[in-house]
Amino acid sequence: MLEGTSLVEKHPIPNSALQHYIFCPRQCALIHIEGLWAENRLTVEGNILHRKAHGEKAGPRGGGRAESRPGIRTVRGLALCSDSLGLTGKADVVEFHGAPDADQAATEAGAFGQRAARPLGRPFPVEYKRGRPKRHDADLVQLCAQALCLEEMLGLGEGGVPAGAIFYGQPRKRLDVVFDATLRRRTLDVIAGCRAMIQSGVTPRAAREKKCDRCSLLNHCLPGATGPAKSASRYIVAAVRGSAA
Repeated sequence: MLEGTSLVEKHPIPNSALQHYIFCPRQCALIHIEGLWAENRLTVEGNILHRKAHGEKAGPRGGGRAESRPGIRTVRGLALCSDSLGLTGKADVVEFHGAPDADQAATEAGAFGQRAARPLGRPFPVEYKRGRPKRHDADLVQLCAQALCLEEMLGLGEGGVPAGAIFYGQPRKRLDVVFDATLRRRTLDVIAGCRAMIQSGVTPRAAREKKCDRCSLLNHCLPGATGPAKSASRYIVAAVRGSAA
């Protein structure tokens, strides 16, 4: 790494951490600070859906399978990054709308030189999620972060990726997402908050909530035993007495 490189560039965080952070900062810390992970039915179903979206074949430069249909070039499993935001990740699908088909692009490049060939088209990221749209905005923020990465990687500037979509498994349909100023600001705020927590190295205290039942890290987190106003000594004493009874 070159001298003068920012801390953001030296220590990128995965795009998935943003969703963990919105769902529960403690869950995010357990995964991205303490290195814990566990699977449950929900995570396995999500992983299967992502693998199907990415496709089995990986390209030589981080891209998965590429497909074309009239006016749209689709790339699956595309690796993404942003040096300025310190993000890395992988897009399930990126569609390039308005892209020339392969034969037309080759013809233009041969007739007018490679530089005259039309660009890839307008990027349109698509994220695949199991279940239904959530009450919180984690999916929207994660998708917007992908758009920010694409804008930087392709030199498009702010607004160069104006929209994307989330495909939900249970309704089996897309939810269109516009990357407006409010969502972009929210995404930048989440990135900053998530980064600050991870760089602090401090895992937040547990707070038992209904959503904990859906978390695959429930048995690692132990919110009922380690939450606010809980005494570790009283917990151990109660456990010992219970086992002796």
